[in-house]
Amino acid sequence: MSEKIYKYYSTMRPFDIGTFPKDYVELNNYDERKQVLPGIMAYGEITFNKKLSEEEMKYYELTEDVNKEEALQDIKNLDKINEVLLNKKFYDKGICSIIKKMSELIQKEKEKKAYKSEISKNEYKNVTSHKHIIELDKEEAIRYYADKIVYDCITDCSENNRCFSVDEYENNEFIIENFNKIVERINRDVRVNDLEVDSKKKELDFVFYLEYCPHCYQEDLDISNSERLNHLKNFESFMSDWKSIASPRWFRTNTREVINEYYTNRCATDEEKDLVYNLINEELNKSGFIDKYLDGYTVYINFENIDELLEKLYERIEEVKKDIENEEIENG
Repeated sequence: MSEKIYKYYSTMRPFDIGTFPKDYVELNNYDERKQVLPGIMAYGEITFNKKLSEEEMKYYELTEDVNKEEALQDIKNLDKINEVLLNKKFYDKGICSIIKKMSELIQKEKEKKAYKSEISKNEYKNVTSHKHIIELDKEEAIRYYADKIVYDCITDCSENNRCFSVDEYENNEFIIENFNKIVERINRDVRVNDLEVDSKKKELDFVFYLEYCPHCYQEDLDISNSERLNHLKNFESFMSDWKSIASPRWFRTNTREVINEYYTNRCATDEEKDLVYNLINEELNKSGFIDKYLDGYTVYINFENIDELLEKLYERIEEVKKDIENEEIENG
Protein backbone atom coordinates (compact mmCIF):
# COMPACT_ATOMS: atom_id res chain seq x y z
CA MET A 1 0.00 0.00 0.00
CA SER A 2 1.45 3.35 -1.03
CA GLU A 3 2.17 5.95 1.62
CA LYS A 4 -0.30 8.83 1.79
CA ILE A 5 1.10 12.18 0.67
CA TYR A 6 -0.16 15.57 1.87
CA LYS A 7 0.34 18.59 -0.39
CA TYR A 8 0.47 22.26 0.66
CA TYR A 9 0.83 25.51 -1.27
CA SER A 10 2.82 28.64 -0.45
CA THR A 11 0.44 31.52 -1.26
CA MET A 12 2.47 34.36 0.27
CA ARG A 13 6.01 33.88 -1.11
CA PRO A 14 8.33 31.42 -2.90
CA PHE A 15 9.86 28.79 -0.63
CA ASP A 16 13.17 29.78 0.94
CA ILE A 17 15.22 28.81 3.99
CA GLY A 18 13.09 28.93 7.12
CA THR A 19 9.77 29.26 5.29
CA PHE A 20 8.66 25.61 5.52
CA PRO A 21 8.73 22.73 8.03
CA LYS A 22 11.46 20.09 8.01
CA ASP A 23 11.10 16.46 6.87
CA TYR A 24 9.33 17.30 3.63
CA VAL A 25 9.12 14.79 0.78
CA GLU A 26 9.31 17.12 -2.21
CA LEU A 27 9.49 20.89 -2.71
CA ASN A 28 8.86 22.82 -5.91
CA ASN A 29 8.92 26.58 -6.55
CA TYR A 30 6.95 27.51 -9.67
CA ASP A 31 8.51 29.62 -12.41
CA GLU A 32 5.76 32.15 -11.76
CA ARG A 33 2.81 32.52 -9.41
CA LYS A 34 -0.16 30.55 -10.71
CA GLN A 35 -3.65 29.41 -9.79
CA VAL A 36 -3.66 26.07 -7.98
CA LEU A 37 -7.23 25.97 -6.66
CA PRO A 38 -10.35 28.02 -7.44
CA GLY A 39 -9.53 31.51 -6.17
CA ILE A 40 -6.10 30.44 -4.82
CA MET A 41 -2.78 31.62 -6.29
CA ALA A 42 0.51 30.08 -5.15
CA TYR A 43 4.28 30.45 -5.58
CA GLY A 44 5.10 26.79 -5.02
CA GLU A 45 4.09 23.46 -3.51
CA ILE A 46 5.52 21.14 -0.89
CA THR A 47 4.57 17.60 0.14
CA PHE A 48 4.84 15.63 3.39
CA ASN A 49 4.09 12.07 4.44
CA LYS A 50 2.24 13.39 7.49
CA LYS A 51 -0.52 15.94 7.91
CA LEU A 52 0.63 19.34 9.19
CA SER A 53 -1.03 20.82 12.25
CA GLU A 54 -3.13 23.99 12.09
CA GLU A 55 -0.36 25.76 14.02
CA GLU A 56 2.26 24.76 11.44
CA MET A 57 0.07 25.83 8.53
CA LYS A 58 -0.57 29.19 10.18
CA TYR A 59 3.08 29.75 11.15
CA TYR A 60 4.46 28.98 7.69
CA GLU A 61 1.43 30.49 5.89
CA LEU A 62 0.65 27.34 3.93
CA THR A 63 -2.63 26.37 2.30
CA GLU A 64 -3.63 22.71 2.24
CA ASP A 65 -4.52 21.13 -1.07
CA VAL A 66 -8.10 19.98 -1.44
CA ASN A 67 -8.30 16.24 -0.96
CA LYS A 68 -10.30 15.17 -4.00
CA GLU A 69 -11.12 11.77 -2.50
CA GLU A 70 -12.59 13.41 0.61
CA ALA A 71 -14.51 15.91 -1.50
CA LEU A 72 -15.94 13.06 -3.56
CA GLN A 73 -16.90 11.22 -0.37
CA ASP A 74 -18.73 14.35 0.85
CA ILE A 75 -20.78 14.31 -2.34
CA LYS A 76 -21.57 10.61 -1.92
CA ASN A 77 -22.68 11.31 1.65
CA LEU A 78 -25.08 13.97 0.36
CA ASP A 79 -26.55 11.36 -1.96
CA LYS A 80 -27.15 9.09 1.04
CA ILE A 81 -28.87 11.94 2.88
CA ASN A 82 -31.06 12.42 -0.17
CA GLU A 83 -32.15 8.75 -0.04
CA VAL A 84 -32.98 9.02 3.67
CA LEU A 85 -35.09 12.15 3.13
CA LEU A 86 -37.02 10.57 0.28
CA ASN A 87 -37.86 7.59 2.51
CA LYS A 88 -39.22 9.74 5.36
CA LYS A 89 -42.91 9.40 6.19
CA PHE A 90 -43.74 13.06 5.60
CA TYR A 91 -44.38 14.08 2.03
CA ASP A 92 -44.21 17.42 0.29
CA LYS A 93 -44.33 17.46 -3.48
CA GLY A 94 -42.27 20.64 -3.82
CA ILE A 95 -39.51 19.50 -1.45
CA CYS A 96 -39.28 16.08 -3.10
CA SER A 97 -39.02 17.69 -6.52
CA ILE A 98 -36.05 19.80 -5.40
CA ILE A 99 -34.37 16.86 -3.66
CA LYS A 100 -34.64 14.76 -6.80
CA LYS A 101 -33.16 17.49 -8.97
CA MET A 102 -30.33 18.03 -6.51
CA SER A 103 -29.71 14.30 -6.53
CA GLU A 104 -29.29 14.44 -10.30
CA LEU A 105 -26.62 17.12 -9.90
CA ILE A 106 -24.91 15.05 -7.21
CA GLN A 107 -24.85 12.08 -9.57
CA LYS A 108 -23.24 14.25 -12.25
CA GLU A 109 -20.62 15.32 -9.70
CA LYS A 110 -19.80 11.67 -8.97
CA GLU A 111 -19.56 10.81 -12.64
CA LYS A 112 -17.17 13.71 -13.24
CA LYS A 113 -15.08 12.75 -10.17
CA ALA A 114 -15.85 15.89 -8.19
CA TYR A 115 -13.08 18.26 -9.23
CA LYS A 116 -13.59 17.70 -12.94
CA SER A 117 -17.26 18.61 -12.72
CA GLU A 118 -18.70 20.73 -15.50
CA ILE A 119 -21.83 21.69 -13.56
CA SER A 120 -22.41 25.42 -13.84
CA LYS A 121 -23.46 27.72 -11.02
CA ASN A 122 -26.71 28.34 -12.87
CA GLU A 123 -27.64 24.66 -12.63
CA TYR A 124 -27.39 24.82 -8.85
CA LYS A 125 -29.15 28.17 -8.77
CA ASN A 126 -32.05 26.93 -10.88
CA VAL A 127 -32.59 24.04 -8.47
CA THR A 128 -32.16 25.84 -5.17
CA SER A 129 -34.23 28.85 -6.23
CA HIS A 130 -37.05 26.69 -7.58
CA LYS A 131 -40.33 28.08 -6.29
CA HIS A 132 -42.84 25.69 -4.84
CA ILE A 133 -45.77 25.78 -2.45
CA ILE A 134 -45.34 24.38 1.05
CA GLU A 135 -48.41 24.29 3.24
CA LEU A 136 -47.75 26.00 6.59
CA ASP A 137 -49.68 25.71 9.79
CA LYS A 138 -50.78 28.94 11.49
CA GLU A 139 -47.71 29.38 13.72
CA GLU A 140 -45.33 28.67 10.85
CA ALA A 141 -47.15 31.19 8.67
CA ILE A 142 -46.94 33.84 11.41
CA ARG A 143 -43.18 33.31 11.68
CA TYR A 144 -42.86 33.39 7.91
CA TYR A 145 -44.69 36.69 7.45
CA ALA A 146 -42.96 38.32 10.43
CA ASP A 147 -39.57 37.51 8.93
CA LYS A 148 -40.66 38.43 5.40
CA ILE A 149 -41.96 41.86 6.45
CA VAL A 150 -38.74 42.67 8.34
CA TYR A 151 -36.55 41.43 5.49
CA ASP A 152 -38.50 43.27 2.78
CA CYS A 153 -38.45 46.51 4.76
CA ILE A 154 -34.72 46.36 5.55
CA THR A 155 -33.81 45.70 1.93
CA ASP A 156 -36.08 48.52 0.76
CA CYS A 157 -34.98 51.35 3.06
CA SER A 158 -32.52 54.10 2.16
CA GLU A 159 -31.97 54.98 5.82
CA ASN A 160 -32.46 52.75 8.84
CA ASN A 161 -36.21 53.36 9.05
CA ARG A 162 -39.18 52.27 6.96
CA CYS A 163 -42.98 52.47 7.09
CA PHE A 164 -44.93 49.36 6.13
CA SER A 165 -48.57 48.84 5.22
CA VAL A 166 -50.29 45.50 4.70
CA ASP A 167 -51.60 46.90 1.42
CA GLU A 168 -48.10 46.40 0.00
CA TYR A 169 -48.90 42.69 -0.30
CA GLU A 170 -51.61 41.50 -2.66
CA ASN A 171 -52.65 38.39 -0.72
CA ASN A 172 -52.80 39.98 2.72
CA GLU A 173 -55.87 38.36 4.28
CA PHE A 174 -53.82 36.18 6.63
CA ILE A 175 -51.66 39.14 7.70
CA ILE A 176 -54.74 41.25 8.49
CA GLU A 177 -56.41 38.44 10.45
CA ASN A 178 -53.25 37.69 12.46
CA PHE A 179 -51.76 41.17 12.55
CA ASN A 180 -51.23 41.33 16.33
CA LYS A 181 -49.53 37.91 16.46
CA ILE A 182 -47.23 38.85 13.61
CA VAL A 183 -46.35 42.12 15.37
CA GLU A 184 -45.47 40.14 18.52
CA ARG A 185 -42.96 38.11 16.50
CA ILE A 186 -41.55 41.22 14.84
CA ASN A 187 -41.03 42.87 18.23
CA ARG A 188 -38.69 40.01 19.17
CA ASP A 189 -36.61 40.29 15.99
CA VAL A 190 -32.98 41.17 16.72
CA ARG A 191 -32.83 43.40 13.64
CA VAL A 192 -35.56 45.74 14.90
CA ASN A 193 -34.45 48.62 17.13
CA ASP A 194 -37.84 50.31 17.52
CA LEU A 195 -41.35 49.70 16.25
CA GLU A 196 -44.49 51.84 16.25
CA VAL A 197 -47.76 50.09 15.45
CA ASP A 198 -51.02 51.42 14.05
CA SER A 199 -53.34 48.45 14.57
CA LYS A 200 -56.31 50.24 13.03
CA LYS A 201 -54.59 51.04 9.72
CA LYS A 202 -52.46 47.90 9.92
CA GLU A 203 -49.27 49.90 9.50
CA LEU A 204 -45.80 49.57 11.03
CA ASP A 205 -43.08 52.18 11.44
CA PHE A 206 -39.69 50.48 11.73
CA VAL A 207 -36.32 51.64 13.00
CA PHE A 208 -33.60 49.07 12.32
CA TYR A 209 -30.19 48.69 13.92
CA LEU A 210 -27.56 50.32 11.72
CA GLU A 211 -25.52 47.13 11.44
CA TYR A 212 -28.32 45.61 9.33
CA CYS A 213 -28.40 48.64 7.01
CA PRO A 214 -25.08 48.56 5.13
CA HIS A 215 -25.80 51.78 3.22
CA CYS A 216 -26.42 53.79 6.38
CA TYR A 217 -23.68 55.72 8.12
CA GLN A 218 -23.13 59.16 9.61
CA GLU A 219 -21.47 61.51 7.16
CA ASP A 220 -19.19 64.45 8.01
CA LEU A 221 -17.61 62.71 10.98
CA ASP A 222 -15.71 64.97 13.36
CA ILE A 223 -12.39 63.23 12.86
CA SER A 224 -8.98 64.33 11.62
CA ASN A 225 -7.21 62.70 8.69
CA SER A 226 -4.58 61.40 11.10
CA GLU A 227 -7.25 59.62 13.15
CA ARG A 228 -8.90 58.32 9.99
CA LEU A 229 -5.56 56.99 8.76
CA ASN A 230 -4.92 55.25 12.07
CA HIS A 231 -8.31 53.50 12.02
CA LEU A 232 -7.95 52.48 8.37
CA LYS A 233 -4.48 51.01 8.95
CA ASN A 234 -5.67 49.12 12.03
CA PHE A 235 -8.71 47.73 10.19
CA GLU A 236 -6.60 46.73 7.18
CA SER A 237 -4.20 44.91 9.53
CA PHE A 238 -7.15 43.27 11.29
CA MET A 239 -8.54 41.97 7.97
CA SER A 240 -5.10 40.75 6.86
CA ASP A 241 -4.78 38.77 10.08
CA TRP A 242 -8.30 37.41 9.58
CA LYS A 243 -7.35 36.16 6.13
CA SER A 244 -4.10 34.57 7.31
CA ILE A 245 -5.73 32.46 10.04
CA ALA A 246 -8.83 31.37 8.13
CA SER A 247 -8.85 28.22 6.02
CA PRO A 248 -9.60 29.14 2.38
CA ARG A 249 -12.15 26.36 2.12
CA TRP A 250 -14.20 27.64 5.07
CA PHE A 251 -13.53 31.38 4.79
CA ARG A 252 -17.02 32.85 5.05
CA THR A 253 -17.98 36.08 6.80
CA ASN A 254 -19.59 39.47 6.11
CA THR A 255 -18.94 43.15 6.76
CA ARG A 256 -21.38 43.21 9.69
CA GLU A 257 -19.49 40.47 11.54
CA VAL A 258 -15.99 41.79 10.91
CA ILE A 259 -16.82 45.40 11.82
CA ASN A 260 -18.51 44.26 15.04
CA GLU A 261 -15.59 41.99 15.85
CA TYR A 262 -13.13 44.80 15.14
CA TYR A 263 -14.67 47.55 17.26
CA THR A 264 -15.61 45.17 20.07
CA ASN A 265 -11.93 44.31 20.55
CA ARG A 266 -10.49 47.78 19.84
CA CYS A 267 -12.95 50.33 21.28
CA ALA A 268 -13.47 51.05 24.97
CA THR A 269 -16.54 53.33 24.84
CA ASP A 270 -19.84 53.33 22.96
CA GLU A 271 -18.94 56.70 21.44
CA GLU A 272 -15.74 55.29 20.01
CA LYS A 273 -17.57 52.22 18.70
CA ASP A 274 -20.12 54.44 16.92
CA LEU A 275 -17.37 56.52 15.36
CA VAL A 276 -15.40 53.49 14.16
CA TYR A 277 -18.53 51.79 12.78
CA ASN A 278 -19.56 54.87 10.82
CA LEU A 279 -16.03 55.52 9.55
CA ILE A 280 -15.43 51.98 8.26
CA ASN A 281 -18.91 51.68 6.79
CA GLU A 282 -18.45 55.03 5.05
CA GLU A 283 -15.14 53.91 3.55
CA LEU A 284 -16.55 50.56 2.37
CA ASN A 285 -19.53 52.30 0.78
CA LYS A 286 -17.44 54.90 -1.04
CA SER A 287 -15.04 52.20 -2.27
CA GLY A 288 -17.92 50.46 -4.09
CA PHE A 289 -17.36 47.20 -2.20
CA ILE A 290 -20.76 47.36 -0.47
CA ASP A 291 -22.78 47.77 -3.67
CA LYS A 292 -20.76 45.16 -5.54
CA TYR A 293 -21.25 42.35 -3.02
CA LEU A 294 -24.54 43.30 -1.34
CA ASP A 295 -26.97 40.38 -1.06
CA GLY A 296 -30.20 41.44 0.60
CA TYR A 297 -28.89 43.38 3.59
CA THR A 298 -25.66 41.38 3.97
CA VAL A 299 -22.31 42.06 2.30
CA TYR A 300 -20.44 38.77 2.18
CA ILE A 301 -16.66 38.49 2.42
CA ASN A 302 -15.01 35.30 1.23
CA PHE A 303 -11.69 34.08 -0.15
CA GLU A 304 -12.72 35.24 -3.62
CA ASN A 305 -13.08 38.92 -2.71
CA ILE A 306 -10.95 39.43 0.42
CA ASP A 307 -7.94 40.52 -1.66
CA GLU A 308 -10.11 43.09 -3.42
CA LEU A 309 -11.22 44.46 -0.04
CA LEU A 310 -7.63 44.67 1.21
CA GLU A 311 -6.57 46.40 -1.99
CA LYS A 312 -9.32 49.02 -1.64
CA LEU A 313 -8.31 49.65 1.98
CA TYR A 314 -4.67 50.00 0.95
CA GLU A 315 -5.57 52.47 -1.82
CA ARG A 316 -7.63 54.53 0.60
CA ILE A 317 -4.78 54.53 3.14
CA GLU A 318 -2.44 55.94 0.49
CA GLU A 319 -4.99 58.62 -0.42
CA VAL A 320 -5.34 59.74 3.20
CA LYS A 321 -1.54 59.82 3.55
CA LYS A 322 -1.36 62.22 0.60
CA ASP A 323 -4.10 64.37 2.12
CA ILE A 324 -2.07 64.61 5.32
CA GLU A 325 1.07 65.54 3.36
CA ASN A 326 -0.83 68.28 1.53
CA GLU A 327 -2.17 69.62 4.82
CA GLU A 328 1.35 69.80 6.22
CA ILE A 329 2.56 71.69 3.13
CA GLU A 330 -0.33 74.16 3.32
CA ASN A 331 0.29 74.76 7.02
CA GLY A 332 3.98 75.36 6.40
